[in-house]
Amino acid sequence: MAWVKKPNPFPIAIDTEIFDPEMKNIRINYEKHSSSSQSWNLVIEHAQPSDSGVYECQVTSKIPLSFDIHVQVLGEKERINLII
Repeated sequence: MAWVKKPNPFPIAIDTEIFDPEMKNIRINYEKHSSSSQSWNLVIEHAQPSDSGVYECQVTSKIPLSFDIHVQVLGEKERINLII
C-alpha cells in the first residue's frame, strides 16, 4: 500500500511509514477487520488549503490497483480521513 500526492511520482507513505518530511501532518492508520478485510486510512491532521490535491492510493497485489481521491480544503480542518 502506497500513497502519492500527485503530480509528485514519489510516495509520501508506504504501509504506515511516512517518507516525505514535508508531510508532518499526515499519518497512516491500518485496521484489519478479518483475514480478508482491511482498511488503510490516510489521516491529514490540521488540514490547510495547501493539503488540497489529488491523492493516489496504490494497492500492490497480483493485479496492481490505484485509486485517485480529490481533496479540496477550503479552510483549516481539524482532521481529514481518506479511507481505502
